[in-house]
Amino acid sequence: MTTIDWKKGPGFKPIDMITLPHYTTTVLNNGVKLIEVRQGTQDIIKLDIVYRGGRFLEHKKLVAKFTAILLREGTQSYSSAEIANTLDFYGAVLRVSNNLDHIYLSLTCLTKYFDDIMPIIQEIVFQPTFPESELAKIKKTSIERLALDLSKNDVLSYRLFTEALYGKDEAYGYNTEIEAIEKITRHDLINYYQSAFGSDNCYIVLGGQYSSVQSQIVVETFGSVLKKSKPYTYQSNTTTISPTTITHPTKNELQSSVKVGRRMFGRHHKDFGKFFVLNTILGGYFGSRLMSSIREDLGYTYNIYSALDFMIHDGYFYISTEVGREYLNDTLHEIKNNIEVIQTEKIRKPELDMVKSYLKGNMLNLIDGPLNTANTIRSLELDFSLGTPFDHFLDDIEHVTAKDLQVLAQQYLNWEEMTLVIVG
Repeated sequence: MTTIDWKKGPGFKPIDMITLPHYTTTVLNNGVKLIEVRQGTQDIIKLDIVYRGGRFLEHKKLVAKFTAILLREGTQSYSSAEIANTLDFYGAVLRVSNNLDHIYLSLTCLTKYFDDIMPIIQEIVFQPTFPESELAKIKKTSIERLALDLSKNDVLSYRLFTEALYGKDEAYGYNTEIEAIEKITRHDLINYYQSAFGSDNCYIVLGGQYSSVQSQIVVETFGSVLKKSKPYTYQSNTTTISPTTITHPTKNELQSSVKVGRRMFGRHHKDFGKFFVLNTILGGYFGSRLMSSIREDLGYTYNIYSALDFMIHDGYFYISTEVGREYLNDTLHEIKNNIEVIQTEKIRKPELDMVKSYLKGNMLNLIDGPLNTANTIRSLELDFSLGTPFDHFLDDIEHVTAKDLQVLAQQYLNWEEMTLVIVG
């Protein structure tokens, strides 16, 4: 029996290479791509069905969102209650999520119950009924939730920020409004479903511990229906990208919510990986410069962070915080100062090495187990990144230099090119 020395910490070694676990790709008879990640030790299976398009296939605002919400609220053979009760009976979890670029259904359950649950999933995907009564209930709760959200400065600042970057009527820029919710009809949802849920804009990710039996069920269920979706062409809106400053007073006068940032780029851009490192150093993790100076040293806020959000066709960078009004100007000054320092002074090697290790550790978490791996593969496939950028991203992290980051900061983080939103 081996004696453990509890005074010694676990060993560690540098992360030199990260590769995606093995997966297979099959194109079904109707053109749907099936990606399989068959691994793991627990008898759990995860099925993700993804439809690209999202808001870009809408004929009216919010129809993509409400179509996704109503998908699981009734089919030709099952009521909303029957669907919920059956999933609960088998201990299954079904999420239907909508995003700006896509809608996806995600099922997680024990492998032995997969074939029992699939008839319901099949009907949800191919035979939803969008019941009028369910739509009325969801519209009512959505309006109530929106009214609550609009009382929060942080929500308001984010809405104003995205509108300023992309425009109030653009797919990436518009926000939920009560009037738009009230105008949604059952016919709108049927229309969107028929035009957006095609086999030509769909792909499937199957992950977990399962056999060829479950794989064949997926092939037979989703590989025989051929249905075209409405094509769309993304056109970037260049009329609203001029930097601006927006102040919006609210009843909450004790705290101000701040968003400052600009439009950037998606995952395919040559600077994405390197700027991801720069963002992490500036405000992308708990030990970041913004957090250390503005929270830890000065005590102006409880939380401050920066983020590089990316979609299929675009992306944006922003810094976000909430501060007491008496600290607002000092906080803005300190944010600007942190940016200027990162533009004029090279990042020291210990800090850069630590952030590189932190990011590589996060990348390992993305492929820790079959379910995480399936999620990562789903994300990569969404913007057609599956195959090469995962290794390329690691290479950017490994080889980016302090000089590279200083040049990127000078190129992308100029204060006069930022849109600033202050709410409160």
